Amino acid sequence: MRNSDAILGSFPFLERAFHRHRLAQSLLLVGGGSSAEAAARALIRRCLCEGSGLISCTCRSCQVQQVGTHPDLQVVEPEPKTIRLEAIQRALARGAEAPLWSPASVVWIRQVSVMTDEAENALLKSLEEPSEFTQYILSVDRVDRVLPTVRSRCQVVSVDDDHPSTERFQPSWLSSRTRDLSKDLLAAGEAVRQAYALTADARLISLFGVLCQAEAGLEQNHNQDLVRAEVEMAWEAVFGPIR
Repeated sequence: MRNSDAILGSFPFLERAFHRHRLAQSLLLVGGGSSAEAAARALIRRCLCEGSGLISCTCRSCQVQQVGTHPDLQVVEPEPKTIRLEAIQRALARGAEAPLWSPASVVWIRQVSVMTDEAENALLKSLEEPSEFTQYILSVDRVDRVLPTVRSRCQVVSVDDDHPSTERFQPSWLSSRTRDLSKDLLAAGEAVRQAYALTADARLISLFGVLCQAEAGLEQNHNQDLVRAEVEMAWEAVFGPIR
């Protein structure tokens, strides 16, 4: 399947992660541009698709999303400026049920940063004990507006329109099997830290966290190929495809 033909073709790092089964059950999509909205909608369509996963797919789920409400999709939005407990409870209860059509029940919470305290507590409980059927997709314009307790339970992916320059940050070491990956992860972490000092780009915070977790995983004898794949996806989510 060529990326250009795939539902997630405009977001190759999400497409690869989907096919590699690397997407977490709880995703936090960070971005305020038009591509952030497009990424969320494309990912939702891909999760609900009953067919080929192609843009041209005409399965029941892909058609319904174009014209109406999908029975396996729950969308929670601010009403008008906050997300209250009742709305979260309704969506989480339905999302925890087995899907009627699709491979998963999708719960999309838009602007998760405006939830009330009660709504946040209800969401945290569901993220900690998710139903096997549920795919959570949370979206926000800035990651620093999301509670650390929520962020820590999600895979954070940047889907902004603009990306920082990649000139100084080309992790060619990801494809090398002869280098000391642990030392390279530390060096990459320092490069990202310095980049944040210059740009204050919040996406670099989540990437720095991934690099730290990868280093800790190596110390616990985690599979190096798995660590490389996780770092590659997180890096490309911020800087774009690795050359």
